[in-house]
Amino acid sequence: MRAYLWPALKHAVGDGLPRCPLPSFLLPWWSLLIANRGLSSSFAWQGPRWHCFGWQPYVALRLGIAHNLSRCGQPAARLRHRRATGPTEIRMKSAYSDYIVYVDESGDHSLKSVNPQNPVFVLAFCIFEKAAYRTAVVPAVQQIKFDFWGHDGVVLHSHEIRKAHGDFSILLNADTRLRFIDTINQLIEDQPFTVIAAVIDKKRHIARYSDPANPYEIALTFCMERLQRWLTERNQARALTHVMVERRGAAEDNLLVLEFRRIADGHNQVGSMPNLDIRFMDKKHNSTGLQFADLVAHPIGRHVIKPDQPNRAFDLIEPKFRRSSTGVTKGYGLKIFP
Repeated sequence: MRAYLWPALKHAVGDGLPRCPLPSFLLPWWSLLIANRGLSSSFAWQGPRWHCFGWQPYVALRLGIAHNLSRCGQPAARLRHRRATGPTEIRMKSAYSDYIVYVDESGDHSLKSVNPQNPVFVLAFCIFEKAAYRTAVVPAVQQIKFDFWGHDGVVLHSHEIRKAHGDFSILLNADTRLRFIDTINQLIEDQPFTVIAAVIDKKRHIARYSDPANPYEIALTFCMERLQRWLTERNQARALTHVMVERRGAAEDNLLVLEFRRIADGHNQVGSMPNLDIRFMDKKHNSTGLQFADLVAHPIGRHVIKPDQPNRAFDLIEPKFRRSSTGVTKGYGLKIFP
């Protein structure tokens, strides 16, 4: 019995991958029934148990063969992949889009007081293809931090850069500042990403409407509508896209979630957006994408306030705006309201 079954069993079961099974006439009817009903999935081949007596070696051998038979007809590569990842992970991967969005703002969205030097509110969406973000964008930013600080714990923040505060006190040195600004400009110019931004002129907004809506809510609607159209153009609107926002505080974050859900549920000019999902990140996460959005938002606002003033940063951002088929950015990648 052993001499006959062991070579046949090794041929059928082998290393756990499907091979030529034993002929059915060599198996009792109940082992085939187990295979056909899929009941063998809870059994795994443990090798021959010759130390057992009675019927146990016989059942163990048959269950091992039946388990192998239940998987016959499946490609070996597929079985290996299922073992490595599992079917749940495979489904989840296909549910996500190829893009991720990072959001930041510039200016105050309050209408109670308007700074005459900065009367606009800017909301900027920076869209990255995940593959490029992982392999090119993040390493480029990390390299800049290592070059100027020797570590990557620094968070790039446009306000601190302009004021040379904190970690950016190194920019008080004129030569270092010039070299750093040139490096950041080259970073913005080289890296692949798309910008969708909305600028709300608060003075004009208050003057035009008797009951003006919240500038943040208006800007968010404009940006989400254009993002959805952009994703649709790339056949990505059926997959889940995450919109990453920096945490500001529990109360403000909760209000933002409610407004985001309201817009995504269909309160916009595009329709329902079930494929968009908002996520919050702390500044301490040192997100490269959020830092890009921060660097982009302020120059856009300055351009709207003083369009005739030289603005090297905006000149580098302008080619990144979403465009129409004819190359128009106004209303497509850059929305100014009212």
